[in-house]
Amino acid sequence: MDEEEFQPRKRQTAEITVGEDLTQFSIEELTIRLTALDEEKNRVEDMIKEKKAQTSQAENLFKTDG
Repeated sequence: MDEEEFQPRKRQTAEITVGEDLTQFSIEELTIRLTALDEEKNRVEDMIKEKKAQTSQAENLFKTDG
């Protein structure tokens, strides 16, 4: 038998599923998961800011005075 079969399965952050049962995860895995989610939250917030800026620029371009 291979010793790797008895090692805890390492999950990739790409496998995160919102609402997933968390009881199966170790503290280390939960910490990694939380870090990945924080990074994704920041990435989404940055995209929202970028899209708002683009929308504002477009509105200003087509704004008519009067």
